[in-house]
Amino acid sequence: MRLTVNRDLMLRPIALHDATAVLELILNNEQHLKQWLPWVTRPFTIHTVLSYIEMSDRKRLQQAGYEYVVIYRNQICGIVGLQQVDWQNRKASIGYWIGKEYEGKGLMLRAVNTVVKTAFEDLKLNRLEMYCAEQNLKSRAIPERLFFRIEGILRQNEWLYDHYVDHVLYGQLRAEYDHRPRAQSFENDY
Repeated sequence: MRLTVNRDLMLRPIALHDATAVLELILNNEQHLKQWLPWVTRPFTIHTVLSYIEMSDRKRLQQAGYEYVVIYRNQICGIVGLQQVDWQNRKASIGYWIGKEYEGKGLMLRAVNTVVKTAFEDLKLNRLEMYCAEQNLKSRAIPERLFFRIEGILRQNEWLYDHYVDHVLYGQLRAEYDHRPRAQSFENDY
């Protein structure tokens, strides 16, 4: 399902025809992404991206996850995903990344906000989580601006090439989402 954020920004399920654009975005942002993401390893090829898209398709068909390309002014600028959907417990996690040239515009904040809204209002989930490297302040700003609560620090939670990083676990419940301040509108404020 396609999700429109505003006139310049939309999300749509990642598809095979996105492979070249996604690969180009990753390769152009390799050092930027590698700071915080363990999957940016060489050789990173079109086959790597195609495998990821096929896996995303399987998860979507199984209703276990939903990966979206973030499209800003007709250009793919990043990825946001509703991952590890657990229907029995009505919970999921959200992951995201964006190209460096698109940072600072609030694009990922708006994209994640749209996924949060869809998860709680349309999919009727009860709990959402986000994991951010403790030192990745730009990534952490997103759940904090969306009123997610810090639920703990997961020490040495991820091996990042040559060292472990701690993750901050953020969580939000449907009841908290329903009562978060509505003055915060992220859709149209450029």
